[in-house]
Amino acid sequence: MVLQGEYGRTPSVFVSSTCYDLKQIRSDIKEFVCEQLGYEAILSEFDSFPLEPEAYAVENCIRVVKHRADLFCLIIGGRYGSTIDSGKSITNLEYINARAKGIPIYVFVSNEILAILPVWEKNKSADYSAVVDSSQLFEFVTELRGNENIWTYGFDSAQDIVKTLRRQIGYLFNDALKIRKVIHKNKLSAKVQELSGNTLKIVIEKPAMWEYLLLGEVLEQTVNQCAEIRHDLTYGFSFGNTIVKTGTNDIIDFMQTKSNGLLNIISNLKILFDDAFPDALGAPGESGDADKIIYVGQKFGLFYEELLKWGLEFSMLYVDEEWIGLVNTISKMWESPASKIEQYVTKYKIGIEEAIQHIKEYEDSSMPEKTVDLSLVFDKLDMNEFNEEIKIIRNKYGIVDQLDS
Repeated sequence: MVLQGEYGRTPSVFVSSTCYDLKQIRSDIKEFVCEQLGYEAILSEFDSFPLEPEAYAVENCIRVVKHRADLFCLIIGGRYGSTIDSGKSITNLEYINARAKGIPIYVFVSNEILAILPVWEKNKSADYSAVVDSSQLFEFVTELRGNENIWTYGFDSAQDIVKTLRRQIGYLFNDALKIRKVIHKNKLSAKVQELSGNTLKIVIEKPAMWEYLLLGEVLEQTVNQCAEIRHDLTYGFSFGNTIVKTGTNDIIDFMQTKSNGLLNIISNLKILFDDAFPDALGAPGESGDADKIIYVGQKFGLFYEELLKWGLEFSMLYVDEEWIGLVNTISKMWESPASKIEQYVTKYKIGIEEAIQHIKEYEDSSMPEKTVDLSLVFDKLDMNEFNEEIKIIRNKYGIVDQLDS
């Protein structure tokens, strides 16, 4: 399996940790990755680290994790490291982005930290400054081993890490060979080969209700990819050139175009659910089409993204003060359908999990019927505020009848 743009590139290992206290360990890991494995080692203190000169340090680190890292090696010593406004360290943020990307993650925690961790859990208010620079480090390790359910390895030296990485990467390589064999044997399409992690595993192994599981994964991924746009909308950030509309006719035309665009997005989503979803998933008793499932899942995310961009455009709009009330009322109309889409993804995944659990519970007996509601229904757009603003404009100009058609 060779993806476009990937041919001839060796895997890259992103080494994430605080730098100065673990300088020698990081250097030893780099030597192992480059000299013994023949892979690319990505460490921020070396001149081979790909920088975007205009970006801040944390932005550069996150960008490289997102676009360059194939494997992620997290090493935790006695320092939590510098933090940003959210209180999270750069190392923590690197890990979050690696986890979101779905790449293999190997976490190593100093045995000294692991030894003191049970003491901290019993008395979190004590002074541990002789061991760590911040108690947040204990919280981070506990989160990794608890809620994140990440396997962690203890270490005393770089050689402990090297020994574990050599073995684990060997296991990973063997798994990759098996997957490659399955891909070629089953002649999986290029669209399926672009999948990774759990989504690819679902297509290869085809567990019960695999079609619905695959669609759920793609829906979740495509919606999550729009998280930054969603945040921009939430906080009212604006980017790009200002859209200036001052003439009455210009404003009317703009509003009409925007309202038609919103209706078109919702109409396309309805077609997607009514026609494309059932076709991709297959009729009862028939296997679904993986390519079509990926297609409809990605279209779902595309329509969601267009809906967010529809709302974001209003943050760049400039109108005279008398039109602000009208603009504000229509600019909020993305919120209800967007929330419905976000809620639907959660509802869908929970519904499928319940259905699969139901199958497991009754697999050796007569199975009672279970109905899972996977419908998506949009609320009718509330036009009351909009119509009130229209009346105000109508009374002043008497020429905006087309707006409330």
